[in-house]
Amino acid sequence: LFKDVRNVRVREQNFYELADSKEKFDAIVFSSSFMLMPDTKKALEVAKGLLTPGGKIFFLMTLYAKKKKFTEKIKPYLKYYTTIDFGNITYEWEFEELLTSNKLNINHKERLFYKLTPLLFLFRVFLVECEIKA
Repeated sequence: LFKDVRNVRVREQNFYELADSKEKFDAIVFSSSFMLMPDTKKALEVAKGLLTPGGKIFFLMTLYAKKKKFTEKIKPYLKYYTTIDFGNITYEWEFEELLTSNKLNINHKERLFYKLTPLLFLFRVFLVECEIKA
C-alpha cells in the first residue's frame, strides 16, 4: 500500500529495540498492535522518544465500553482456536487514563463505522490521535 510513498517507512521489528534509537518520526501508528504490547507504559515512552517536535501517535484499536467477565475470560483463549492473538482487553477509560498519565494529550478520538464492514458495529474500533503534552 505504501511502496510508492517516499516519506513513509513500514517496518517489522521489536518495537522496544527502538528505545535507544536516534531516529525521529513525525508519526507512529499502532495499528491494532498496542494491546499486544507486554509493557504498554514502556511502549509509550519509546514512542514519545521517537517523535519529532509536534509529532503524533496514532492508535487504531478496539476499546471496550464496560467490563464483561465473559469477554475477559474468553478473549485470551481465542488465539488457540483462531490462531489470531487479539491481545488484552482494553477498556476505553483505562486507555485514556494510561495516555494522560503518560503525558499524552488526546487530540482526536473517533469510533469507526463503515456500512460495508459489519464487524465494526460488533467491535468498538477507534482511531485515537495523541501528542506529547506541552
